Amino acid sequence: MGEAVESLYLPVLEAIVARLSVTGGALDHIEQNWADGSAYQACELVTLNLRLVCELILLGSVAAHVHDAGLSLSDTKWRPKDAFAELAKVNEHPLPFPIALHLNKNGIGQHHADPVSQPISYVALSRVYGVCSDLLHAPTLRSVVDGRLPSFDVAQLRQWHTGFMEIMKAHALMLPERKIILLCCWSGKADEKPMSFKLNAMGPSSLDIAALPEFSLL
Repeated sequence: MGEAVESLYLPVLEAIVARLSVTGGALDHIEQNWADGSAYQACELVTLNLRLVCELILLGSVAAHVHDAGLSLSDTKWRPKDAFAELAKVNEHPLPFPIALHLNKNGIGQHHADPVSQPISYVALSRVYGVCSDLLHAPTLRSVVDGRLPSFDVAQLRQWHTGFMEIMKAHALMLPERKIILLCCWSGKADEKPMSFKLNAMGPSSLDIAALPEFSLL
């Protein structure tokens, strides 16, 4: 049975979907007004928000591990690399993975979830974060000399946005030893908030993450 929860994870989810809503609108503007000078500003807005989404995904996982699993983790290590290092010490799979979620399938509160793929990988998340950071900061002198100035790739930005949207619309987050699993869903609409439900495992988990396809973000 899944019960709606008041979790520290939920306000972080709300912050993520707010950024994704802004990003989606900005991408639509870019694709429709590429020749307009405002498209460049919109690219920067999209990049900034996607970078922040990477940070918030790690922050949300840390919040869930502290609040819902009762673990003691550093509250000062917010950069993705540092936050993931903290999480990896206590959980083999600390990042969310997409699911097909069926609410109230067998009655009120009887939710059913089927995994769609493996959790989003830290390698992919770190790659998105790094590229966005390069786009938002001044390049190194060597990059200038070598003619390797970063430029916006709108198709790539859209791909990342689509991947993050898929995760936010329906995902699960497994806490250490899979004793608690958070199920989360969102309609994808900017004016609607995400929801979260907590599942308390009754016994050992039989989910074989390795047998699932990889989640494609890059």
